Amino acid sequence: MASTYRVKHSIAILATLDSDEKLVGFERAEKTTIQTIRTDLEVGKSDTRVIPKSTTDADLDLGGVGTANLLYMETDQELTLKLNGGTEQFKLTPTSGAKAKLFWEGEITEIKASNASTTEDAIVTYLVAGVP
Repeated sequence: MASTYRVKHSIAILATLDSDEKLVGFERAEKTTIQTIRTDLEVGKSDTRVIPKSTTDADLDLGGVGTANLLYMETDQELTLKLNGGTEQFKLTPTSGAKAKLFWEGEITEIKASNASTTEDAIVTYLVAGVP
């Protein structure tokens, strides 16, 4: 019997139309925060690595995870990602002074990251968890 790799996460979101946070457009506040504990994950890998400037399709190592059911990623530079051997791309774009963050639950077997910047390396931290 495989051991369980437990991942617990909470997501709190407040989107406002003003800096005083009085005109709330969307909220998941502390009282209504959705919390999930997954117990179907058997293995996991976390890593922080540099994606050098002008890099195309760098493989992000999944370690012993054959199919990831959970992905969390953060980056300090804009990255273009491709998943599962596909050609469709999507961008993670940080705002000034903050990291871009991605949380995804699905089936992921491959992650390729591209850094189109010609001047800045990207520092990427990620976690994948799933089954061998």
